[in-house]
Amino acid sequence: RVSYVEDDFFHIETTSKLPFEKIITVDNNPLDQFMSSRRFYVKTYSDTNLYYNTRFSYDLEFSYIDDTFFKATEESWLLYKEFRDNPLGYKEETGQRYDDLLDDVKKRKLKIRPLREGIRQWIAKNEDNVRAKKVKVMVIDDTMEIFSELDGSKQSFPYSINIQNQLTDDFYQLKRTKPHLIAIHYDDVNNMLKLNKLIENISTYSHYEPYILIFNYDADGKIEEYLDYQHILSFRGTVHLDTIEQMAKKLDKKLYLSETKDRVYFETSSAESIITFSREVKVMAMTESIIYFKSEIEVPMWTTFIMEEPTKMLVTVIPHRSSGKFKNEGNCYRAMINGLGEKEKKTLRRTVNKSLEIED
Repeated sequence: RVSYVEDDFFHIETTSKLPFEKIITVDNNPLDQFMSSRRFYVKTYSDTNLYYNTRFSYDLEFSYIDDTFFKATEESWLLYKEFRDNPLGYKEETGQRYDDLLDDVKKRKLKIRPLREGIRQWIAKNEDNVRAKKVKVMVIDDTMEIFSELDGSKQSFPYSINIQNQLTDDFYQLKRTKPHLIAIHYDDVNNMLKLNKLIENISTYSHYEPYILIFNYDADGKIEEYLDYQHILSFRGTVHLDTIEQMAKKLDKKLYLSETKDRVYFETSSAESIITFSREVKVMAMTESIIYFKSEIEVPMWTTFIMEEPTKMLVTVIPHRSSGKFKNEGNCYRAMINGLGEKEKKTLRRTVNKSLEIED
């Protein structure tokens, strides 16, 4: 998922890992009207402060051009990134002159200059087209009554909103999204002990001080008196969407969170907001419901992705069984097959039956 575009990279979020500090070839390029290359350098990995319901974020740096010269100097480009802060180290390790490496990089920069300028002009023209929902709100409410105020859709809320019934013990939800505003329905589940642990967890992050709204707190005295945290307010009533929206609006205005200068954000529903990356895997075994495969790139548990062969289908990585055949095989994953139509089911069944015939 493309979060935004700057003049030399896409900021993307994904549920699957990419080969960090390597060059990958993607299936589509949302800016192909400006640059032909679908090859990108994977940089700036993170597993926190995410906007979408994803696990990781990366910046995909443009290579701009995909011709013979750029392919021939791709290695020089990578070496330049590795040794630009240590030119002497380059000569010691490779035995080559650093100036020769710089010649290749300078030629690349000269060729991409007009393309980069075209992208800058496009950004300047389009940076205000989409209002980024950059203020992230997390609502912790085990009653889930807030859904009745959302008209059945989170899209009606002008900010990014993530609704949870409770926080996990490791506060993974906090790490993943780092919300700017946290609204909590205070009760036996989300209680004082949980709030203290939440604040302790917040303090482990540098430069992170979200605002916290506590609803349904009707005890004597203000909750601010019992919690060692500056940005906190309590309310006697239940979670109220209008109150949350007004606080988010004030926070946005105070911190300039929705500023889009020098960036373009795509609409979530637009085709340009999606980049796909295909990889080859080795199928080890398969039934009509389970597939075992090997992948050189790590695939996190519960990742869902599309497989094109033997038919188009969704698969979700699930744990190996305790006595599973491939449990102890390196880089081997077990996945559940789903998302099949009748046509795809027939194709898959024929493939499985054919493999059984071959084994017989």
